[in-house]
Amino acid sequence: MRFFGSHNRNKGLFSEGRDIMAYQQAKDEEQKRRREANLEVDTDTHVDLWLLCHPDNDVAIALFNTMLRLTEQLDLDVSHDDVVAWLATAIRCHPSNLVPRGEAITIRDKPTLPADPRGGDWNSGVGITQVCLLMQYLGKCSLNKLTLDERANVLFAVLRIFGDSDEVADSPHAQHFVRHLYTVEATQRTELIDALALIFFQLSNDVATMADAVRTMWKITEDEPLVMRLTVEILMCLCQRSEVVNNLPDFKMGDQMYCKQVKMIILDLTSDAHEQVPELHQKDELSNLVNEVFNLKRST
Repeated sequence: MRFFGSHNRNKGLFSEGRDIMAYQQAKDEEQKRRREANLEVDTDTHVDLWLLCHPDNDVAIALFNTMLRLTEQLDLDVSHDDVVAWLATAIRCHPSNLVPRGEAITIRDKPTLPADPRGGDWNSGVGITQVCLLMQYLGKCSLNKLTLDERANVLFAVLRIFGDSDEVADSPHAQHFVRHLYTVEATQRTELIDALALIFFQLSNDVATMADAVRTMWKITEDEPLVMRLTVEILMCLCQRSEVVNNLPDFKMGDQMYCKQVKMIILDLTSDAHEQVPELHQKDELSNLVNEVFNLKRST
């Protein structure tokens, strides 16, 4: 089940000209206030305006094409706060719902988009479509401003939005953006894995959702140590055995030896985890995940 499937149902959208004009006026007033207070001014208003419209709206299509042309002409930098805020607007939720607890306070205040009381044809499916288009844009932008922890936060947000790994697999733009986000210098890769693992347990209380998130990351990155590490996080949380993290092998021993030793830890935790999962369906999901992790195969 998608995390935001029910949350976004029947949310309204601002598609009429007067709504866009009102939003732009509020945006201009906010920028004026920030200038007078010597605060950072967000000049990238075209993304905010585009997110207000239905993806099939003529205005939205024109704005989006302009955005893509800009990315081809300029090396556009985006910040962690902007990316999370834009993802949240696209799926129609508050940015704090997309990031781990304790990280929401880092999201810079941006004009929010309330639900339109008149209703409309916005739904979670449209939100997913707009998120994928947004990722097409972000995939062409520079992510150099993002720290490793911020990259992990954005990966977390993407996994929150895409509750089904097939949705990511069906979107080449989503896959490209996640690879773009996950691609760092070789010396930083293990730090990024650890950063994502540290917040991964907050993704969901549902085993199936967590398992789908692991499958999503494998389909996109084909990074076996990452998948092993995230699986251990799921099992540790189910068993309430946080001390296991202190016994994890060092990445310095190489991927092959690391995965071999982590598999032994997974075997040790699996039986305990089964006892902590009451529902048969959840037990099956857990068994399937462990079996898949032990038989990972790269796509050809």
